[in-house]
Amino acid sequence: MAEPEWAERRTLFAMNCPSPCRACGSHKFWRVNPVMLPQFDSNNAIYTMPAVCRSSSGGTASHEWGKKIEHGNFAAWICVGCGLTDWFAVGVNDMLSQLARNRDSGVTYVDGEPQGYR
Repeated sequence: MAEPEWAERRTLFAMNCPSPCRACGSHKFWRVNPVMLPQFDSNNAIYTMPAVCRSSSGGTASHEWGKKIEHGNFAAWICVGCGLTDWFAVGVNDMLSQLARNRDSGVTYVDGEPQGYR
């Protein structure tokens, strides 16, 4: 496997590369973007794994009829040394912001920033 040029290497690290691996310390990773899944009712079809998938009402009920909402995709970094995998959702903030307004969506925004003492 050829080593990437320095400019390309900087770009890879800017895209959420978890280097070094928090489990084994390796700096070598496989990047998979987008993550794909097999189409279970077909022998040879694949599709992009959506990061957000809900019913057309925005709820989590799997029995609802109607159009489904799929948005964004997943990228994964897989450590060459130990296989630890870090998943990153890509292109989802706008849709998650909309879904967070629907109580039945199962989506909640959490601001984990520490608050200052006064």
